[in-house]
Amino acid sequence: MKLNEGEMICNKCEGMGTLPSEQDPNTMAKICKKCFGHGKVDWLENILGKKAIQSNSSSGWGASSSSGIPQETLDKMSQHLADSIDKDIMETMINELEQKTNKMKAAAAVFSKMEGYQFDNGIIS
Repeated sequence: MKLNEGEMICNKCEGMGTLPSEQDPNTMAKICKKCFGHGKVDWLENILGKKAIQSNSSSGWGASSSSGIPQETLDKMSQHLADSIDKDIMETMINELEQKTNKMKAAAAVFSKMEGYQFDNGIIS
């Protein structure tokens, strides 16, 4: 982030432009209300607070040009969300694989006790 003369990093969000969610501290869910997602303020804004830029979109949210949220902040939030989704998907897949592995081990134990069956590397013969 480039700071111009008289600007400083927002001390509320530490320059991130977003704040952690109260429900899940690992999730960046809220736009900083001190800098409105810019991550920086000038000396006057640091004292009085930054004025929110009004959006032209009907929902109040849109592209960075209409919402006033810097593209860099939107990109960081998007990347954080994508990383969280990827992590959740991987954890789900690993858990399912572990459950299937445990079921196979239980089946192997049952078949190994049965007379006339052998279980070798997942193959019953």
